[in-house]
Amino acid sequence: MSHSSQLEGVVSVARCDAGKAPVTERGESVTKLLISVAVALLVAGPASAQFKMADLGTLPGDADSAARHINNRSEVFGTSGKHAFLWTADTGMIDLGTLGGPISRLGTIPQGMNNRGEVVGQSNGRAFLWTAQTGMIDLGILGQIGPTSFSEASAINDRGHVVGRSSIAPLGGPVHTFLWTAETGMIDLGTLGGLTSSANALRPINNRGEVTGFSTTASSAHAFIWTDQNGMIDLGALGADGSSHAGGINELGQVVGASSFRIDGSPITHATLWTR
Repeated sequence: MSHSSQLEGVVSVARCDAGKAPVTERGESVTKLLISVAVALLVAGPASAQFKMADLGTLPGDADSAARHINNRSEVFGTSGKHAFLWTADTGMIDLGTLGGPISRLGTIPQGMNNRGEVVGQSNGRAFLWTAQTGMIDLGILGQIGPTSFSEASAINDRGHVVGRSSIAPLGGPVHTFLWTAETGMIDLGTLGGLTSSANALRPINNRGEVTGFSTTASSAHAFIWTDQNGMIDLGALGADGSSHAGGINELGQVVGASSFRIDGSPITHATLWTR
């Protein structure tokens, strides 16, 4: 019998008559414990000789959790239920909380973490930064605050510089890329002449504080790089009528992404590398 068949059988037995299942002295469901034990015992394959699988658990009261990123200090962040968590070998799973407010039911969405264990994301429609020293802080919003305005942090470098996007009007509308530092607060990085920009790359900021993403132009959308010295620079596209977007930036300031163009009227997309 395969491991998957065995697992299904054990889980099915554990789930039988779950409504009458006893609890432990700490109030934990025996059914839930049986399923956890079944997973730990039966999810074993060829890779088990090389890797050790660890169950990081959930925050109290939550049924599900998912890890999203791990840094070079083996610190893990993710979500449990509707809250972000930070897990370390010393502390276990820490609830990062929320920013409160009338829509706290949306919970917290972690997006990025650096090698200092600082986490950024969105909570209740606002960009946040969490550190062990300050807890969760609201990074603010560009422009006036209104019923549909929002901000969201997407990444943080090892200097604590945060990038993300924010609405710039109280009733939604255009969205601009922002850079936040402890010294400057939230800065609007602008656009390439269009209405919208976003640092939506997988690695949108390096440790030199250079930011990459995409912005609409007067007629298309192009990848950009932003530096403190030069502001937002249009990286162009393959073909005069093409479009492009950035996927990430390294410590040398090299940007990768993709550019779309047309050959005989047919749209084509190619991987792209931009270097100085």
